[in-house]
Amino acid sequence: MVSLATSTLTFRQATQDITFENSNGSAQMKNIQLGLAGEKTTTVGDTLLTTHLGSGSIEVYATPAMIALIESAAVAAIDSLLPEAQASVGIALNVKHLAATPPGQQVWARAEVIGVDGREVTFKVQAWDEHELIGEGTHTRYVIDVARFVERAQSKLDTGAFASGDSSDPAQT
Repeated sequence: MVSLATSTLTFRQATQDITFENSNGSAQMKNIQLGLAGEKTTTVGDTLLTTHLGSGSIEVYATPAMIALIESAAVAAIDSLLPEAQASVGIALNVKHLAATPPGQQVWARAEVIGVDGREVTFKVQAWDEHELIGEGTHTRYVIDVARFVERAQSKLDTGAFASGDSSDPAQT
């Protein structure tokens, strides 16, 4: 049986520093450490079932709900270490949903930093229910300047497209 923890944030030895540029261009140092981990726990209720989320017809824990829990664990691992004007956004997921979980069970996700490349932070992610590993894979988040990100998203409403042109490069956010 897997021991389920409440929402926690775990710190380990610093092994890598990241330099962030804020919107004014000045460098700010924050430690995003390899091995740093975040965890989140929830109970599978009706709103987390495949039948509610539209991802299936059997009443079990939905893959989209597991993904949201995994992302929440990654946010718990790093976002509190970022300057107030910055946050992280998910940009990539490669996750397998390995086992079904019935309603009423607790599920737990853990995201551990395994790589840092500039503003990209990659996590090893896993999820468990009360009996077994139910999901595993990798997740990548990108550190953004919140004001620039929101302004760029808002520009879609103002112009119908990005004001600076169409780009899928997260560095533009």
